[in-house]
Amino acid sequence: MKFKELYEKGLDRKVNPAVSASDLSDETVLTEIVEYVFTPEIIVNLYKILLNVKQNQGSHVGIWINGYYGSGKSHFLKYASYCLSGNKEHREMAFIRLQEATHSFLMNDTDLTVLEQAGVSESELASLKKWYIDSANVEMVLFNIGDVHDANADSKTTFTKIFWNQFNAGRGYNSFNLALAQHLEKALDDDGKFEEFKEYVRSKGYDWERTSQDSLQAALIWHSGLQRMSTLDLPRMSYAQGF
Repeated sequence: MKFKELYEKGLDRKVNPAVSASDLSDETVLTEIVEYVFTPEIIVNLYKILLNVKQNQGSHVGIWINGYYGSGKSHFLKYASYCLSGNKEHREMAFIRLQEATHSFLMNDTDLTVLEQAGVSESELASLKKWYIDSANVEMVLFNIGDVHDANADSKTTFTKIFWNQFNAGRGYNSFNLALAQHLEKALDDDGKFEEFKEYVRSKGYDWERTSQDSLQAALIWHSGLQRMSTLDLPRMSYAQGF
């Protein structure tokens, strides 16, 4: 028997060296869900995340995933994202694998206590799955922090800026200039005038989605548009005066 014949999966198949948040190809998603290796601790922590998202504990919204380099933090986070995914097929696949792994461990007495103490049961997971598949409305902003990190940014505010910028990008706002996103685009959007504003900019020969990445050019466009603000009826645009 040859060495490669000992393995269920082919040794010559493509295997990603690291998990990437942006890689959502069908092949990658299938591999990352089907071949994910569960432990009782992973099941418990996935259960806690999924349960708390459902219960919406507003005063405790932060989750910190800690572990050594190469310990599987990114893969764990991405698997959790599949369970929360807006793609119903991905969400259902992830829950089925989680249920299968839970069933397997619950059949083993040595692992029974670990799961039971955390309140994990097949019926609880079935209930969570039903809610996430049939009722949940979850929006995610998933990104590789290394891809969006500005090496020249102030280290004290780096993470805050990254989270804000990616959150704004997910809402369709500027992902580089926080003031522009919060005090101009959001204010316009809140008043139902953002699309009208972008259309006005487009009529002047500019593409706001592209031009707004250049803060100076965006400022000039904004300044040229001030004369038209009265027709847009924007009571909240005074917030943008500091831009």
